[in-house]
Amino acid sequence: MDDDDDVPPLEATRRKPDAKQEEGINGKRGEKSERTVDPTDGADGQEAVEERNEVAEAMMQRALAAREQKRKETDESRRKVDGFGGGLKKGFLSSKPQAIKAKDREKDKQPKDVKETQEVPFIAGAGSKEDAKRMSLQMPEVQQAMQGVEKLKQDQSWVTPQLMAALQSRPELLKSLSDPKIQEAMQLMQTDPDEARRRYSDNEEVSKFIKDFGSLMATHFNVLSKEASNTPSGYSPKEQIAKSPKNAQNAQKAQNAQALPTDDPKVAAAFQDPEVQQLLSELYAGKPLEMHELCQQRPHLFHKALAAETVR
Repeated sequence: MDDDDDVPPLEATRRKPDAKQEEGINGKRGEKSERTVDPTDGADGQEAVEERNEVAEAMMQRALAAREQKRKETDESRRKVDGFGGGLKKGFLSSKPQAIKAKDREKDKQPKDVKETQEVPFIAGAGSKEDAKRMSLQMPEVQQAMQGVEKLKQDQSWVTPQLMAALQSRPELLKSLSDPKIQEAMQLMQTDPDEARRRYSDNEEVSKFIKDFGSLMATHFNVLSKEASNTPSGYSPKEQIAKSPKNAQNAQKAQNAQALPTDDPKVAAAFQDPEVQQLLSELYAGKPLEMHELCQQRPHLFHKALAAETVR
């Protein structure tokens, strides 16, 4: 075969690109290389990556902090439950009941000692609202003073003939004693001295009566104290008359003689009162006594004398 008839070589069959095509291909390759090598595009990408990393780090920190806070709250609530004794010990529900010992059974069979029952005081209230109101107005001091007044009403030993004569010489006092306003003030002084002082402090008529009557009673107490000091203890004129060897006529005359106020057993018993003895000792010491001051400072003594006069 001739050489012309042989298959041409491969290099010969390849088409060489034109000059324009070759320039275009080279230009595109240059642009691609420039784009990959551009330093500006690399810096922006790095900043974006770093920003995403910071956001992710912050979210991770918040998640960890929330988880730690929740763990602390759970521990705190568990600690509170354990402190209050609300928790159950391990194995409480699954534990078996303990067998009752024989000794405990014997103790249960034995009869228990009967203890003495103590009486419990029962405090009952008032039956009605009026009774409750009346009981609330009662004061121990006033009730004690009223008991003394009631006792003095039965014992009229304080009213002596000398005192009645002194009252008869003061007609204005006798007139005031019959005045309803004065009687109301005297009654209020026996039950509630503070209220009487508040109500009648500005009343000139009542104040003048208390002052004059107090002065008269002070003189009366002075006379009684002097007579009590001059009378020997255990002396009784009636006993001396009974033992006297004189005839019946002299004895009758002696019996008809006027006896001292202190000869009355009631008067002698009244002088045994501790408060009266204290008052007499103050008079012996020379302390002046004003009845209006006695009414303000020691109203119970004033009530005794006042009640005696009203009963008379």
